[in-house]
Amino acid sequence: MKNFLKKSEDPGVTLTELMVAIALLGILLPPMVGLFKNMTRAMFTVDSRNQRQAVAFQGQMALSRDFEEMNEIVLAGSGVVRFYMDRTRFDGTGGFQYRPFVDEDGDGFANNLDPDDDGDAFEGVNAPGNVRTARDLITRPSEGWKQGSDLQDDDDDGDEKRDLSCEYFYNSGNQTIERRFSFNEEPWTTPEVLFDHVVSSTFTFGGGEVWQPERILADNHPKDGMLSQTELDALDGVPNEGLLDDFRETQWITWIDYSFDILVNEGADKQTVQGRLSPRLMAAKEKFR
Repeated sequence: MKNFLKKSEDPGVTLTELMVAIALLGILLPPMVGLFKNMTRAMFTVDSRNQRQAVAFQGQMALSRDFEEMNEIVLAGSGVVRFYMDRTRFDGTGGFQYRPFVDEDGDGFANNLDPDDDGDAFEGVNAPGNVRTARDLITRPSEGWKQGSDLQDDDDDGDEKRDLSCEYFYNSGNQTIERRFSFNEEPWTTPEVLFDHVVSSTFTFGGGEVWQPERILADNHPKDGMLSQTELDALDGVPNEGLLDDFRETQWITWIDYSFDILVNEGADKQTVQGRLSPRLMAAKEKFR
């Protein structure tokens, strides 16, 4: 204590000044700690928001890429869309071996240059020994999808199974938009999360200009040259069932709207990821039951 008092007698730092400094530190320290906590929380919030935005951006890129390869929707609802894809989307990856530089049918053209990878565009067996063209098989929906040019053929590898199915769905329990695949009608792959913190999700569907008689008759809510989801839903004779799952309903879909509300943090504003996609293959592909 004596040493301390001797040191405090140093004109550089008096005991009074030291006590005042300690008192000021006691006054200023709590606000400084609070400010530091707020700054840290703000930095964490910004970082969390940036991470969510990055996840949403990557998810939107995947969605746009997958939907671009969509050629037929087989199940459609506000929280789910299941569809067939062109198999070239999987260039030898993901457990599905599309080989672009291999000539699978031996016609002298590698798959990436061949409009008919498995060489069955002009063959079809109606009965033993009765060969018909793929065009003839349009009236035979149980056979038509198995052959033809690559655009019409859902079985480009010739194993009599649908090559590639994809499904996007809203998992309300986890608040995520997830994606999964089925290769050659095998069990679905483990779902992959593409969007998280999703508090609401909506897919809507419609058709383009109508030319076929069946579609013209269906275009009446209102009669505007477009097929709305309500009109699509009524094509099988059962309107307002809430889910498009019948061939007569889903075969005419040509565009999809999506809207996902994402809540990054409690108390924050919702961010909406939305858009409309019109896959080119949807309108060009002939559909078979």
